[in-house]
Parts: sequence; C-alpha cells; structure tokens
Amino acid sequence: MCEHDPECRSDEVLSPPARREVQIVRRRGYFLTKDLVTAEEEKDFFPLVGRWKEVIMQPGFNVYPRGVEDLL
Repeated sequence: MCEHDPECRSDEVLSPPARREVQIVRRRGYFLTKDLVTAEEEKDFFPLVGRWKEVIMQPGFNVYPRGVEDLL
C-alpha cells in the first residue's frame, strides 16, 4: 500500500537502508507502508492480507509483526 501525503515525515525514524528505499517512493509524493492489502469494490477500507517483509530490522533487535499482532 502506498499513501499519498506530501507532508509525511515518518521515514525519519527508519534505519538508513529502509530510509533510502522509502525516499524513492516519496519523490513521487507517496509513502510506502509495506502492508499488502486488497481493494474490494464498494468498501471504504482495505483489508490487510500480509506484509512485504515478515521482519522489521532495527538496530540491536528485530521486530516480528506477526508476534506483535498475536500479543494484541
């Protein structure tokens, strides 16, 4: 999923490699969320079906979105 938001600054908290990847998309005015969604007609939402990567690598530790979702 890409969101159009020219004022979005959320890439400031990303690691340098991830920041470079996001900057490529932001040049066109979009922010890459890395969520996989489906577009269904006549609905006002996009159902989440997965993630681009199943691990978010942070300095010093890795975050596994599936584990966080299970805790919530």
